[in-house]
Order: sequence, then C-alpha cells, then structure tokens
Amino acid sequence: MGFKWIFVLSLALLQAGYYRRLR
Repeated sequence: MGFKWIFVLSLALLQAGYYRRLR
C-alpha cells in the first residue's frame, strides 16, 4: 500500500513539474 502511494505521489510530482516547465 505504501509503495503504491509513493509511486502515485512521485508520478503526480513529475507531471506537475513537467506541466509547469511546459507553460
């Protein structure tokens, strides 16, 4: 359960950073 949460959080952070950089 914890592992999945970390994975989801990491993915969200990566996506957010990419989105911000794109803009």
